[in-house]
Amino acid sequence: MKFSATLLFCASTLIAAATIAPLAPRGNQTKIINGFQVTDLVNDAGDELLLFKDLTNSSWPGDTSTSTNGVTLYSGAIKAWTSSDVAAVSQTSYNYLEKQAKLANIAYCGGSSLLTAPFTCAYQCKEFPNMKLVSTWGDSRTLSALVAGYLSIDHTDKEIVVGFRGSHTLKDWIVDLMVLRKAVDDSYPGCDNCRVHHGFYSAYKATLARFDNDLKKLVAENPGYRVSVVGHSLGGAVALLAATDFKNRGYDTYLTTFGQPVVGNTGFANYVDDLWFGSETPNTLSGDSSRRYYRVTHKSDVVPRVPFWPGYTPNAGEVYISVAEINPPVSALRYCDGEVNDQCLHGNSLLSLINLTAHHNYFIYIGGDC
Repeated sequence: MKFSATLLFCASTLIAAATIAPLAPRGNQTKIINGFQVTDLVNDAGDELLLFKDLTNSSWPGDTSTSTNGVTLYSGAIKAWTSSDVAAVSQTSYNYLEKQAKLANIAYCGGSSLLTAPFTCAYQCKEFPNMKLVSTWGDSRTLSALVAGYLSIDHTDKEIVVGFRGSHTLKDWIVDLMVLRKAVDDSYPGCDNCRVHHGFYSAYKATLARFDNDLKKLVAENPGYRVSVVGHSLGGAVALLAATDFKNRGYDTYLTTFGQPVVGNTGFANYVDDLWFGSETPNTLSGDSSRRYYRVTHKSDVVPRVPFWPGYTPNAGEVYISVAEINPPVSALRYCDGEVNDQCLHGNSLLSLINLTAHHNYFIYIGGDC
């Protein structure tokens, strides 16, 4: 099932209204949440839109910035290492990322009878004939912090795969993330200056308990196998926390996320950059054999820029898809240096009409019920 919607972010009034098709409110669909008026709208074409109106007149990020010694402060909100350097993505890296997108999409079948042994589902399972399902867990329709997903192994490619799905109720999750503005309130083990989003960290800890024993057994029984971790949306945040844990255990860990939100503070972003790329200001303009982490973003996808309020900093490793469609040409992809790069996702204004479909268009359509 595909979900198609659009988000419109507004500080006080409807922006660029003359460029937008006629809108009408849906019946009884305006709510006040934490100082924001959230209105569910529909246009003449039947597209669903969300209008956020900040009733508190608090700051929302714009496109202005100031820079001091290479550190940029975006509208008083994001302190990050910035760059404008980009590089082309090779066909080999494109093929790798497309494969990871399919493995991430399969996680949307997790936690149900729709993902079964040996490795069968309604999505791309048939494209991985040597993959064997080990376990599947969870159902994020519940109130549990658990994020559904799966654990599998491919003895031909010598690969163990851990996949995490995004939220079932994507629209509600985006609204909550945008208007509740949770602080970076959980400390991160092993890093004195690191703090992470409580919801993401709770989801990771609850989910880890469901498969960790099986994973440890697979790693012990299959020396030399790599551990590939994939996730989309909320699952991308959980994937980052999981893969960082696995890498610290000494596993040969690979990580690819799609539409991953910002997970923690500047200390955590620096920690992730140093762990995965060997520096707090790494060069991430290639996809050579030494690279283990790709943070894939997409034109007009708002989620990888949220949370954007004080306390949060995105980590490096961005690969940007510059067209709003599935099956993008390889020329539409670019490696992006920096934690914030105005030639990549941060060149997209938050104060504009944003199509939520872009959050699903990562090589294939990722998400929806399996």
